[in-house]
Amino acid sequence: MENNNMKYLIAGTGGVGGSIAAFLSLAGKYVTCIARGEHLAAIREHGLRLHSDLKGEHTLPIKAYTAEEYTGKADVIFVCVKGYSIDSITELIKRSAHKNTVVIPILNVYGTGLRIQRLVPGVTVLDGCIYIVGFVSGKGEITQMGKIFRLVYGAHKGTVVPRGTLEAVRQDLEESGIKAEISPDINRDTFVKWSFISAMAVTGAYYDVPMGEVQKPGEVRDTFIGLSRESAALGAKLGIDFKEDIVEYNLKVIDKLDPFEYESPGYIGCFTYDFGVHQVGEADEAGADRGGHGYHVQHIHIVHLSFAAVHPQGNNQSECSAMTGKTCITGPFPTTIGQKLYG
Repeated sequence: MENNNMKYLIAGTGGVGGSIAAFLSLAGKYVTCIARGEHLAAIREHGLRLHSDLKGEHTLPIKAYTAEEYTGKADVIFVCVKGYSIDSITELIKRSAHKNTVVIPILNVYGTGLRIQRLVPGVTVLDGCIYIVGFVSGKGEITQMGKIFRLVYGAHKGTVVPRGTLEAVRQDLEESGIKAEISPDINRDTFVKWSFISAMAVTGAYYDVPMGEVQKPGEVRDTFIGLSRESAALGAKLGIDFKEDIVEYNLKVIDKLDPFEYESPGYIGCFTYDFGVHQVGEADEAGADRGGHGYHVQHIHIVHLSFAAVHPQGNNQSECSAMTGKTCITGPFPTTIGQKLYG
């Protein structure tokens, strides 16, 4: 694949996917978006509107389709949908891929790449994670906040990638203003991202506070630390070789961020919407909150540890609930989200 001619398909034009699409488009890259509903209609009628601290104000005439409508082929497919929507784009990936296509999932869900690979065995699926503050701020409108826009991706062990493809993608992203890194251990790096986002999401959702509160000594920060420690323990049981202590890393990341820059309602949504672990285990639907929005809960059981990933399927992030086992916690929140399973 020639770098300048690569065709990008963005499956999911939300805060993450929309930001990737907009930045690539501004750099003159060939981009097509998959969206739906009124968001899609607005993109088609007015273009994709971008409000960006890094790029400024833009309206971009990007081609956009539903997953069912799109019949083209793509060299690179960025999967940016929510974890519970992966199954809905399986046919899109199969239809859009050619023999050299690479799929790069960008979700806050550890294990997504391997899950998609099982669903589309004939397609090359990598894995990835992203560091960005981005959200849908209106119909056909994306807001990117702050100075951080970093995308990490790579191939799992045993995955054969066409020669030069990883570097070609990196070059396109860098030319678009996105800091891109090819990971030598994407299994580790996606887990590290998950450990941060899950600790931040649960802490922020439970205490109903913006990120800045985690930077202050006290109960909120201690909870974040406790959750980070539990993630580190889980990673150790999974055999992940960390470059540095996860707790120290998570604190370093949170303390570097400007607490005043991200205190918007949209930002809280970025941290509370989608996180989890995809493992062979059991999945079931856990009730509904008082707003009528269901939660998709995925449980994994590893060496007596039970983690539950909470995926709010509605728009009211303030009503996210933490889960352990199969019971919704409505009382005092423990300092960890894993519990030993004994009866």
